[in-house]
Amino acid sequence: MHTSPEGTAGSASRPSHSALRTPKPGSLGEHKHLQWDEEIIAEHDLERGTRMKIDEPPTPFHRRDSKDHGVSPAALQQCLEELQMNEQGQALSEAEVREKKRQEFEQRRRQHYNEFDEVKRMRETRQEDDED
Repeated sequence: MHTSPEGTAGSASRPSHSALRTPKPGSLGEHKHLQWDEEIIAEHDLERGTRMKIDEPPTPFHRRDSKDHGVSPAALQQCLEELQMNEQGQALSEAEVREKKRQEFEQRRRQHYNEFDEVKRMRETRQEDDED
């Protein structure tokens, strides 16, 4: 037994034509853009029913006033100048600052890598303790 698609139960609730208007055969060359059938679209919207609107939750971001938490450029400049002062209160040049940092680094490195001298001292003290 053969049933046609027009006789199905689902096709009775659906509109028989689409929301796009088909152009008239003679006017194909004139209109090259789509034309929507607003009546059919409104009918589809009514059939679908109401839809729930989804509201985004408020973002938990609080803006801060830049007046209260900012650093003034003058205060920043003063702090930078204070950092570049040596013990006598004279401003150091950039080359002097680099040289001072290099010397401090070398001193710390010598203190860290003097293991050979420490081992040597430990051996001497152990030998002296063994002799006694």
